[in-house]
Amino acid sequence: MKDRMGSGFSRLYPSLSLPRSAPEPRPPIMSRIPDPPGHSDPGTVDTVLDADCIDSLRNLGGPDEPDLLLELIELYLDDASGRMKDLASAMREADLEAVGRVAHTLKSSSANMGALIFADLCRDIECNVREGVPVDELVRQSQESFDQVCAALRQLQTGS
Repeated sequence: MKDRMGSGFSRLYPSLSLPRSAPEPRPPIMSRIPDPPGHSDPGTVDTVLDADCIDSLRNLGGPDEPDLLLELIELYLDDASGRMKDLASAMREADLEAVGRVAHTLKSSSANMGALIFADLCRDIECNVREGVPVDELVRQSQESFDQVCAALRQLQTGS
C-alpha cells in the first residue's frame, strides 16, 4: 500500500511536487462549494481541474512522450479509486488514524493532478481528524468531489 502514487509519484516527477511550505489560510471548504447537498453535477475539466496544472502535466512528456498525461490520469484514477475505498472502509471501522493517512495521500496526489478542490477537502479531513473534529460530512463531500474529478479526467482521456 505504501507503493501507491502518493510516495512514488513525487519521486518519478519531482517537478510536479508541491512545495513543503505552509499553505495560505483558506476559508472553510463549506463556503467554497456552492451547490446544494445532493447536487451531482459531473463537473467539467474547466471547473474541476486546474488548467495550469493540466498544461504542465501535458507538457511534461514533451515530444518524446505525448501520451504521458493519459498514463498519469490512468495511474491516478486507479490509485485514488482504491484509496477512496480505503477511506470509506476506515470510516465504517471508525479508524480515524487511517482516515487521516488516506486523506493525506489523496490530498497530495490529487493536487499533483490539478484536482485542487478535492485536495482541499482531503486537507480539511486530515486537519479535522488531527484536531478531533468530526469528518463525516467532509468525507461525504469528498466522495462527490472525487466523482467530479473522475468525470473530468475521463473527459480529458477521451478528448471530449
